[in-house]
Amino acid sequence: MAKSAEPAEPRPQPRGPGRLYGGTGLVLLAVALAVPQLGLGSPGEAALALGLALTAVAFGEVLVAVTARRATSVALAAVALAGALVALAWPDPTLLVAARVVAWVLLGGGAVRLIRGLARRGVDDLWWLRAAAGAAGLGFAFWAAASAPGSTALPLLWTALAVALSGIDHIAVGLEVQAASHDTPTEK
Repeated sequence: MAKSAEPAEPRPQPRGPGRLYGGTGLVLLAVALAVPQLGLGSPGEAALALGLALTAVAFGEVLVAVTARRATSVALAAVALAGALVALAWPDPTLLVAARVVAWVLLGGGAVRLIRGLARRGVDDLWWLRAAAGAAGLGFAFWAAASAPGSTALPLLWTALAVALSGIDHIAVGLEVQAASHDTPTEK
């Protein structure tokens, strides 16, 4: 008996790490938007916000390090976690500490993102997004290091920028992984 030539139903796309990275990136962008809107006035509150935001960045980088086995993500997670611990454990001179910690996080993250982006040129369509996020991170790092914060507004803004750049990077990684999963042949 001949089978009918009905088209097979399309396979559902797997929910892989690409969606996980993209979702983590969206959460980090939401955290970045929330940080400056908290209206924190005291240095202790700013230290808490900085510590929690950098912990979120560290968690996202650990996620990438574990699933994609990227050594640079381990280094970024270590820098972000160290910054979070400094902010939470040493809140007295918080404004100056926040400026310095965020400057180092932005510098490390910006350098890694810029290098990753340039290394993916010709391989990934979104290489420019990572490179631009890295260049912006480097610029923000030098701004944060050179400015003496007089209020909590600037350290919170720099924290939000660091978290936002991490979120953009996670979304770019997620899109890259999703594109790669569509390019690989599926078993029949």
